[in-house]
Amino acid sequence: DLVENHSVDGDLGREDFVARQYGRAAQRFRKSMALRPRDGLPVALLAQALLASAKYHEASDAIVLAVRLWPGMPTSAFRPLDVYGPDVVSYTEHLRELQALRELHEDDAILIFLGGYQAWFDGRRAEAAALFRRLGGRFDRDILEKFQRALPGAGNL
Repeated sequence: DLVENHSVDGDLGREDFVARQYGRAAQRFRKSMALRPRDGLPVALLAQALLASAKYHEASDAIVLAVRLWPGMPTSAFRPLDVYGPDVVSYTEHLRELQALRELHEDDAILIFLGGYQAWFDGRRAEAAALFRRLGGRFDRDILEKFQRALPGAGNL
């Protein structure tokens, strides 16, 4: 499992995350990033801690960095759900909170991207692709193209 094979700070960050200590988890993931500056996994874990803390713009920035550092991320076995451990309820709550905010701000590119990102790694690729298409030119094209190339048949976003 990708999430289980990481540094001590990353391990402690995951422990903090499962304990719903998202701020402390983010600090630990940042330390792990400093130790492994070319590794996208700690950045992806940081993104999830930021998303869990409702720091959506920061989470989006972290995801963009994670994909830049880890271009194969869209085709990887990474699953944000894994960092939650047995706390699936919190994961579901965080997705609901993001969805509710997206409904209130239906044209917000950051929220649309985050919804697509979460759907993508939940295995709901068609839903993710539809959300990514809604972005048009309002989000980083390079990042969206990495997801597009990972679609079966390399369909267009």
